[in-house]
Amino acid sequence: MKKLFFFLALAFLSAASFTSCKKCETCTATDRSTGVIEYSTEYCGTKATVDANTSSFISIWDDTYTSASCN
Repeated sequence: MKKLFFFLALAFLSAASFTSCKKCETCTATDRSTGVIEYSTEYCGTKATVDANTSSFISIWDDTYTSASCN
């Protein structure tokens, strides 16, 4: 019985160690004159994917009329 619990615990720890963390960030585009959020979206995935998507979002939305931010 002890061996069964040992192997179950070992299997659980092995499964938990193989799961990868998924990073998520929410990006919003806000109207500079009114402060109203015009668009909001969430990006999830690996750090590299999320960083690329948030950089793209900011470069597209951050202009004279809107302020873009991600966190």
